[in-house]
Amino acid sequence: MAAGGHSFTFDHVYGGGGKAPRDLYAQCVQPLVEGLFKGYNATVFAYGQTGSGKTYTMGSAFDDHNNSQHGVIPHVMATLFSRIAAAPDTTFTVRVGFVEIHQESIRDLLLLEPRDGGVHIRELPGGGIVLAGATEREISSQQEMVAVLQQGTHMRATASTEMNQRSSRSVVVVVVVCVCAYVCCCSLQHTLLPPLTHKVTRNLHNHT
Repeated sequence: MAAGGHSFTFDHVYGGGGKAPRDLYAQCVQPLVEGLFKGYNATVFAYGQTGSGKTYTMGSAFDDHNNSQHGVIPHVMATLFSRIAAAPDTTFTVRVGFVEIHQESIRDLLLLEPRDGGVHIRELPGGGIVLAGATEREISSQQEMVAVLQQGTHMRATASTEMNQRSSRSVVVVVVVCVCAYVCCCSLQHTLLPPLTHKVTRNLHNHT
C-alpha cells in the first residue's frame, strides 16, 4: 500500500479495496482464540488515530441498544462459549476484567468506586505482566459477559473532540481469563487411583 510517497506492507488489508471487513475475525483473531484451548496466551491490539474506528472494530462499546455481534470482542465471546459447550467433560472457568488507561492512570471499569491502592502494572518474577488490583468478574455465559462489558462501557470516561463527538480519549483493555480443568481417573493393577485434576490457565487481552 502506498500513501504520501511511502510504501507500507501488511499481512492483510480489510476494506478500502482490500478484503471484506467481515473476514477479519476469522482470519486474524479466531486462530488466537482457538489457541487458548491449546495452552497459548494471546493479545489483540487495535491502533489508530482518534475517530479511525478502533472501538467499532474491536466491538468494545456495549450498551443496552448496541450489543450485537459486530466487532472482535462479541465474536470472541461467541467462539469461546461455543467451544466450552462442545466440551462437556471439561470444567471451564471464565473471568473477565475491564480497565481503562486515561491520563496516565489505570481505572477499574468494573468498580463503581475506586479501590484503595488503585490498579498497577506488575511484572511477575517468572515472567509475564499482570494488572495488580484489577477486578476479574467470573462469568458462565455469553449473556453475563455482555452485561459485564455493558457496565464497563457505561463507566468509561469519554470526551468530545473535534474529530468525533463520542470519541474516547482513553485506552481500554479487556482481559479474558480461561481456566480449563479435566478429571482423569486411572486404574493400575485393579487399584483405582484418586482423580487427577489438571488445570490450564490462559489469557486473552483485547486493547483499543
